[in-house]
Order: sequence, then C-alpha cells, then structure tokens
Amino acid sequence: MEHPKEQAHHVQEALNNWVGSEITIYKEEDGDIDRTAVLLQDTEIERINPIDDYILPFSLRLKGPGIVIADEEQSRLPYQTYEIPFEHIMERHVQENEISFKTNRAVYTITKQ
Repeated sequence: MEHPKEQAHHVQEALNNWVGSEITIYKEEDGDIDRTAVLLQDTEIERINPIDDYILPFSLRLKGPGIVIADEEQSRLPYQTYEIPFEHIMERHVQENEISFKTNRAVYTITKQ
C-alpha cells in the first residue's frame, strides 16, 4: 500500500493542473452532501501532529476564494482554504474534469467547471 502522503500526491498533481479554474467540491459524509465552489489558486499537503485520535494526520488544502453552498444560503469560504483531512486516500479516480476519492471519513468528488 502507498504511503498516505503519496496517495494524496496523486490527487494533488491532478488538481495542480486545474489551478486557475473554478472547481466544485462535493463532500458526502454520514448521508449529508456539502458543496463548495473554489477558484483554485494553489494546493498543499500538510502533515499534522494529532493530539488525539479524532484529528487525522494529514490535510490536503485547496486554496483560493470560494463559497460554501448550503441549501439556499451561501457564505464565504473561511481563510480562502478548503481542507480535506485524511489518514488514507482510497478508491481514487482521476478523469479530465472530475476527481473522486474516499478518505477515512467521507467521499469527495471534485469537478472542474
């Protein structure tokens, strides 16, 4: 099995090809689907030193101005950063305009507009 940072690196490489584009991130967790639109400016992977089991050891950050879309309301993306915490990235699928993968907690689909 690949190292978790290497797993995320494959996703990050595909996302780096989309820098300058508007993306939509769909996160499905516990039956809820969250949607966020971001003008992608940069990506990074950070190693986190968790102090407990709830915080996952890595974060894939998608940087750029964006909006969080919830029902009929919209709000600005805090700190112009969307964070995807993970321990492992599984079931990774990369296509020309869509990337999907599963983490320990959620399923993500990211589309390029």
